[in-house]
Amino acid sequence: MSRGEYAIARIVTILAAVASCAVPARAAAPVLDYLYPAGGQRGTTVTVTAGGKFEKWQVQAWTDSPGLKAQPGTASGSLSVQIDKDVAPGPHLLRLYNGEGASALRLFMVGADREVAEAEPNDEIAKAQPVDSLPLTVEGQLEKSGDVDSYAVNLESGQSLTASVQGRRLGAPMDPMLHLYDAAGNEVAFAHDGLGLDPLLVYRAEKAGKYVVRVSAFAYPPAADVKLTGKAEDVYRLSLWAGAAARCAVPAGMRRGTKARVQLFDWAGEPSTREVDATSAGGDEESVLLPSPGADGSIRIELGDGPELAEPEAKGTSTDQPPTAPFAVTGRLERDGEEDAFRFSAKKGERLVLTARAVALASPLDPVLRIEDETGKSLASDDDGASPAAIGGDAQVKWDAPADGAYRAVVGDLERQGGAGYVYRLTVHKPVPALAATVDAEEYRVAPGKSAPIKVNVTRSNGHAGGLVAVATGLPAGVTSTSAEVPENGGEVVLTLAASADAKPAAGPFRVLLVATDKAHPAVNAAACNLRKDAGQEFVAQTEALWLTLLAPAPDPATPQKTK
Repeated sequence: MSRGEYAIARIVTILAAVASCAVPARAAAPVLDYLYPAGGQRGTTVTVTAGGKFEKWQVQAWTDSPGLKAQPGTASGSLSVQIDKDVAPGPHLLRLYNGEGASALRLFMVGADREVAEAEPNDEIAKAQPVDSLPLTVEGQLEKSGDVDSYAVNLESGQSLTASVQGRRLGAPMDPMLHLYDAAGNEVAFAHDGLGLDPLLVYRAEKAGKYVVRVSAFAYPPAADVKLTGKAEDVYRLSLWAGAAARCAVPAGMRRGTKARVQLFDWAGEPSTREVDATSAGGDEESVLLPSPGADGSIRIELGDGPELAEPEAKGTSTDQPPTAPFAVTGRLERDGEEDAFRFSAKKGERLVLTARAVALASPLDPVLRIEDETGKSLASDDDGASPAAIGGDAQVKWDAPADGAYRAVVGDLERQGGAGYVYRLTVHKPVPALAATVDAEEYRVAPGKSAPIKVNVTRSNGHAGGLVAVATGLPAGVTSTSAEVPENGGEVVLTLAASADAKPAAGPFRVLLVATDKAHPAVNAAACNLRKDAGQEFVAQTEALWLTLLAPAPDPATPQKTK
């Protein structure tokens, strides 16, 4: 290289270095893969590690509850989460964000019981981490391939132990298992599934002594080589309770806006009576949660708008006047091969919706539903594959009565199995107009002087009619949105977000609403984003809290900027 060529190359290098300093690179939006621990007890402050990709730890945190406050620490990935004592137990949503965008939402579980962190080494039964003063929740992490975690508990003779894991349902890429060993190292109980892919183990001790609960997992989705998995994202919550957890409620539903007494049956079949208050439940709420020790800490009580009947009471209508819609029946298939039949009345041409629900009640029953006339002739039937409206394996029939008279709804199990936990809730009601709307993303970004579309898919069913306008609300200063009229048959409409050229950077939640234009029948419905598809978690189906990032203006390469 000549002296002249060397000088030119040197100048190019210097100019490149100056340019890189004059126009600083913009940090990418945070990527949040997991939180560990994945939750905490009410009334405490928890230090949480956020796992993901953070080019710069200049982030802020948002949660779905004002009583749940997450504050980023000084070290990258460190969060301090303050949980007020009155925060509702159960799943909550948390996201991280900066000026360039927001992470995906992740679950943070709030519990009512005392919580402890896993302490390694605890792989071997002989080195099991001792836990006491049950009930207790252990926050754990299978952080390396082949990892197992062991916990030692003491049980009295005849005492029951309930152990359950929240792992796959949190979105962790694993299929967890529970093993239970006695003091001699003999396996006395095992659970693989029970709560979806998460295990639920219930054991009654034959003798007093130390028992060891061991958590391990296979990879999910399943890998070609079958071996125990483990990685940083494999976080879990292990709930331990010295007692038989509540298994089901009878009745499994109640009338909206009332109070009712239900019987909770544990895994030993022992009942206890509890009062449920649904007086404050809104018209769009489908259930209330009754706090109950063991398993996930609550039992789901469904809500309806008609009488709630128990199985013996409903079967007693064989000679009396059968009920008319709406009504519901809670039943149980106690023996293999059993079917339950309930009479009801209908008018010619009357359209009814009959649903047999079990999945939402954590029942192992796979319902099959059949409608018969008084002679036993089958008129309609459904399993989960036949009806698009069926919910998660439950059965549903939309049916038009061919004549005035009495009919029978027959509930069975697909595999013709039965048992103490094979509980179902049969509902019979007239279809009501329904409206649902979803958006195509949970976060939108717009730059000053630019625009961004929001695609809203609107579904009308059961004769829902009337004018509707889709609008965006809660937008920051400098951002506007178009509105869109919804077609009578529903379908996709598009809103356009637009930021003014001088709009200042901002970030925060906003909502998309469907507003009825008929002044005589005002109504507002919110559009939601599906959360289960990408994250894999199973506790929160959707959110109405969409996110908008109003970006800062892009630096002008022609304008040198000062650097620190």
